[in-house]
Amino acid sequence: MDDLLTLFNNKLKELPSISKNLSDLICRQGWSKEKTQHALIIVQQLSGNLLEVTNSPLYSSVHFKQLQISLSPSECGIDSAIFKSGTMMIQADKYISDLLDEINCISKNINFSFSGHNCCSGSLCIFKISLNIFK
Repeated sequence: MDDLLTLFNNKLKELPSISKNLSDLICRQGWSKEKTQHALIIVQQLSGNLLEVTNSPLYSSVHFKQLQISLSPSECGIDSAIFKSGTMMIQADKYISDLLDEINCISKNINFSFSGHNCCSGSLCIFKISLNIFK
């Protein structure tokens, strides 16, 4: 168990440098300006406080907070000012999933996965992203 905890703590210490290296790689991919910006918003969250502690009467747990990015329909490649239908949400989810797949292709250390979305308004949706630090 101590070995696992040591490995976990070492990975946590590496996250800021992983974020910087991955940001540099993203900027060299030749992606569109908007796609590059979205990818950078995601990976730069690795430099922040990612841990969340949950306490209950029986146990305490430590886990990663979900990363998030807020996008409008047009930022997801949808020709609309608001998310009107389930079809649009499927298209937006696919945009995020595809972006994460491309980030994962250039990432040697960590893996991102799409975890869902929360649309607070029709014009903006918060996409949730899970992080796996053991790739």
